[in-house]
Amino acid sequence: MNVIAIGTEKMFDSLARCLDIGLQELHQYSIEASTGRCEKGTQWYYTIESKNAQDHLKVRQTVAKCMADFLTDQWASDWFRKRIQTTYSYYDVDELVYLTKTAVQFLQSYRRPSSRLFRRAELEQELTIYLQEHAVLHIEGLIRFRLNEFITDLQKAMEYAIDRDLMDREYQEFVKLLRHFLQMQKSRSPLVHLVLTEEAIQLVDYDGMPITDEDLQRFSEGQPDDDLQQENMLISTLITLAPSHVKIHMPIEFSHFEIFSDMVKQVFRDRVLYCKGCSICQPVFEVPNLQEQPPLDYLT
Repeated sequence: MNVIAIGTEKMFDSLARCLDIGLQELHQYSIEASTGRCEKGTQWYYTIESKNAQDHLKVRQTVAKCMADFLTDQWASDWFRKRIQTTYSYYDVDELVYLTKTAVQFLQSYRRPSSRLFRRAELEQELTIYLQEHAVLHIEGLIRFRLNEFITDLQKAMEYAIDRDLMDREYQEFVKLLRHFLQMQKSRSPLVHLVLTEEAIQLVDYDGMPITDEDLQRFSEGQPDDDLQQENMLISTLITLAPSHVKIHMPIEFSHFEIFSDMVKQVFRDRVLYCKGCSICQPVFEVPNLQEQPPLDYLT
C-alpha cells in the first residue's frame, strides 16, 4: 500500500496544517492523496494514501519537505521557547520571542562542517531516505534515535541566540556611553563629512579637507594604530569634534563599513544628514582625490 503515517505526541495541529498546505500544492501536478487523522495511545497520526506508486514518490518527497519545514520552524520554536524559559528564566516575553526567532533563523541557515547543505535541506534529505524505507514515522522517536545530531544543532542555535543577545546588549551599552561622551563635548565643527566606500572610511572637515591619520591619533589622545583600531579612532575623532551635523556619503549601494555607519547613526541620531547625491556619491566606486579641492556640491 502507498501509505505514510506521521505520528507525534505534541503540536499535531501545527503538523497537520503544514502537511495540508504542502499536499495541496500537488494538485498542480494532478496528484490526489487521501488524508486522515487518528489517535493511538499518546500519539496522533496524520495519514496519507496515494493512488499509485508514481504518485507516492512525489507525495513522499513533499512530506519530507513539509516535515523539514515543520521541524526547523514550529517544532524548533517550541523547543527553543521551553529551553530558554527553563535555563534563562530572567528573559521577558518579548525577549523570548526575539531569541526564539534568532535561534530558528540560525538553525535553518546553519551548515555543519561535514555537510555541503544547509541544515533544513540536509534534514529534508535525511527524511526522504527514511521514508523510502519506512511507512510510519514517529517524530519524537525519530529525533531521539535517528536524528540525535539535530538536538545538538538545536542547542548550538540556542547558544548562538543567547550569545548574540549578550553582544547586542553590550553594544547598546557602548553606544549609550558614547552618546553620554558626545553630550559632554562642546562642538568644534558645524559639519563633518563621513565617506564610506568599498575599501575605506574617510572623514572630511567642513572646509573639504580630509582628516588625516595624524589628526585621528591626535584626536584619539595620541594612541597608535596598533593599540586602537581605525574605526575606534574614527568614532573617537567624531565625538571629540562633536560636529553639529555628520553628513554620510555612500558612493556605493553597499559598504563593508555599514556596522560603523549604523553606530554613527545611533550615537549622533538627529545630527546625522544623508547625502542625496553629489559628485562624490555618483556610482563610480572610487573616491576622488580629497587632497584636491572637492566639488562645491560635496561641501553643502
